[in-house]
Amino acid sequence: MGKTAKQKEQELAHPPLVIDLKEATRRLRKKEEWQSAGRAATTLMKTPYRRATLMALRKGAILTRHRTRGAVLLQVLSGRIRLGTDASQVEVGEGSLVSLHPRVSHDVEAIEESELLLLVVKEAGEAPQVEAIQLEIPQPLKQEHDELHVGLAEAINAGGAVGAAAKAVAELMHPHFVKEEMFALPPLGLLPLLAEHGVQPEMRGVPAMTDRLERELPEMLEEHRAIVSALAGLVEAATNEKKPEYARFAEKLMLHAHAEEAVSYPTARLIGRYVREHLEAQP
Repeated sequence: MGKTAKQKEQELAHPPLVIDLKEATRRLRKKEEWQSAGRAATTLMKTPYRRATLMALRKGAILTRHRTRGAVLLQVLSGRIRLGTDASQVEVGEGSLVSLHPRVSHDVEAIEESELLLLVVKEAGEAPQVEAIQLEIPQPLKQEHDELHVGLAEAINAGGAVGAAAKAVAELMHPHFVKEEMFALPPLGLLPLLAEHGVQPEMRGVPAMTDRLERELPEMLEEHRAIVSALAGLVEAATNEKKPEYARFAEKLMLHAHAEEAVSYPTARLIGRYVREHLEAQP
């Protein structure tokens, strides 16, 4: 049977969409969130009933527990991930394709640095898809981290003993900041929503993130001690070279570390426990 005039018209109005995944991945890895948080995503195509998303995850990055109203196809373009549902956990490597039914709660952890292609498809006639809550680091905290990176770069560029001491701090601080931005600070972004509306079902993925903070907290506190020790070296170098601005910067960074131990980390842990307890109490 030949095509109708309407079918031909639709084909002309909607030509094939071709996406260069290699180029899309290259652009994705230039995003600020990839450089700072070790994960990034970009929407390649979106309609009311289907969405394609390209994601890059550094080793250890987590996509917290969530669900979609559409069926999910997740292709591992490179690397290896662990995908967990309420029923099981599976490890999936490069070249594999995972299929999930609609509304299946799941999370993803990158076992290796990985690139993923996510396809979400809904049946025509269903209501538009409701996105799960995406945890975001509060903007003031993100800005503070960015300013500390800038200040440290300036200290390194100062050269001499100050530059060498600042470089030693940076080598310790960068991987620590990556961890913080992956799972220690994003839960804090829920505070306004929790204060206004309480715990919502869409927050079900939060405890997985704070559980990781609980597991890695002893190591992160050890990292803080090493960073503070290196900062003391920066203060000494700045004092000896009569560059007080870098001594003040190092002292600011020490205060930042103490504030995280006294406020940010305990708050994130309490948020996870609070969300878990209230979700478990819901019918």
